[in-house]
Amino acid sequence: MKVLQRVFILLSIFCWIALLHSTDSIYSVYLLIGICALSARINNEKKKRSGTRACIWSAVLFDLMVLLANYGMFGDLTMAEKIFSVVFLPVGGFLVFYNILVWLRAFTLRFSWKKKRYKMSPRRVFLLCFGGLCLLYLLTQLLCCYPGVVTGDSVFQLNMIDTNAYIDHHPFYHTMLIRLFYGTAMAIFGNQEVAVYCYCAAQAIMMAAIFAYTITTLYQLKINKKVIIGVLAIFALLPCHLIYSFTLWKDVLFGGGVLMFAVALYRYFKQIGKSQILNIILMVLGAFAICLIRSNGCYVFVVLVAVFFAMYYKTHLKIAIILSSVLAISFGLKMITPAMGVVPTEPTEYYSIPLQQVARVVVVDGNLTDEEREKIEKLAPINEIKKRYLPYLSDPIKLLIRDRGMETYFAIHKKEYTSLWINVGLRNPKLYAEAWIDQTRGYWNGGYDYWNIMIKNNLNPVRDEESSFFYRVLRKYLSFFNDFSVLRILLSIGLFVWVTIIILYLALVKGDKDLAFLTLAPLGVIATLLISTPVFAEFRYAYAVFCCVPFLLPVLFVGKAKKAKRSKK
Repeated sequence: MKVLQRVFILLSIFCWIALLHSTDSIYSVYLLIGICALSARINNEKKKRSGTRACIWSAVLFDLMVLLANYGMFGDLTMAEKIFSVVFLPVGGFLVFYNILVWLRAFTLRFSWKKKRYKMSPRRVFLLCFGGLCLLYLLTQLLCCYPGVVTGDSVFQLNMIDTNAYIDHHPFYHTMLIRLFYGTAMAIFGNQEVAVYCYCAAQAIMMAAIFAYTITTLYQLKINKKVIIGVLAIFALLPCHLIYSFTLWKDVLFGGGVLMFAVALYRYFKQIGKSQILNIILMVLGAFAICLIRSNGCYVFVVLVAVFFAMYYKTHLKIAIILSSVLAISFGLKMITPAMGVVPTEPTEYYSIPLQQVARVVVVDGNLTDEEREKIEKLAPINEIKKRYLPYLSDPIKLLIRDRGMETYFAIHKKEYTSLWINVGLRNPKLYAEAWIDQTRGYWNGGYDYWNIMIKNNLNPVRDEESSFFYRVLRKYLSFFNDFSVLRILLSIGLFVWVTIIILYLALVKGDKDLAFLTLAPLGVIATLLISTPVFAEFRYAYAVFCCVPFLLPVLFVGKAKKAKRSKK
């Protein structure tokens, strides 16, 4: 009987790997996880390990994410194939994640870094890392992408600065930060390219400082030197960190701010460094970056402050008050922007997913009343919705409304259209679920071959970058990460989100509530995307996760698991 059970488990895992070969996501992610599951299963069998209730429910969660994200696979199958898939995809997926989580739980409870003795001072480590990253980032910017990576969104922000007319489609205070460097350089040099270069270089220096601060913290924790070098290599060589360092996007400093907040707070928790004042100052700066540089940041921080009070009001009341003050000041700063002449953004920006859900019902001729059709037609022609609708991008529907000048009408009748959205959803729950899955799955499933790194300059006149030897070398380097499956995994949003969730789970298993709290910042960013993302897998929206994982993962293995927690598990 036991032999049959073992055969069934291994067969189910193999079938899961094979069935997912027809997925539209990055298959190498599933293949990697499947191989890890087979290895974990063999090891668990030898050690006679079994999982806890938490392991079971966590495995169910991951299994469900894969199943929902790949619901489209079942459409083109024969009846026999559907029956086979319905059995082995959910069962195999559960066994894959269950065995991995059982092995990881056991490994986390028994393994911790042996503290190394290092002679070099932390200050010197910081300066070496900071200097090396600055040199790499600034040379790449100057030789390959001068004056920096400037997309249409970036040009829009620069135009606001040039015309002194602002709307809050891009967070006002991030635009003001750009203005600080860009405007000063324009006043001195009178050249837009030089001014853009000055801002992008300043941003690259800031990101290098944040990454060096992170690496220095790992050094002070005395973990393995190879791990520290590996983290440095990630921040230096992974395309998202290299190219984003001088890309004129709000998402870059936002991701850096999330990381700086997490590192500084961890240092405060563990009393790392000679003075905690610097850690608190950097924690506050990171908190302001979270609240002010992206529009969803304040909502993430509201949850962080609430959870912090619940977890630490007895032990770290001072920090709780500081974080609450940052939140209050940030909301205050946002409230005064209209008085500073900042025009509010279009209301449709905040309703990407509801608009996609209603559009999905329209496109497939779902259950709509005549009155509902009239209301929809008022905003956008139904025939045009059917032509332009894309399941992974809300911009075509939003542009339909905007092009007809109906944003104001939508804002005035927001309650009426909210009621329409609810009523239509009650009659078409399956279509709403499919629309939500298609609009968000890039953030919670494996990975997708959607653009992630862009090197372009949309300034007018556009530079002929292809003629540059260094630019062509950089393009070749970046192409490796798209052409090779193993490297493509390193840019998989969903995989990194899964890793962060697993870090949260293992931190709770280990009894490290400090680390568990720190994972809530990047996961909170992802949670906001599940409510209002306009794009199903926009890499830069999830950049905070890629900044934090290289720090959170090594920190997971600092110190032993608490015995009280181990006995409960």
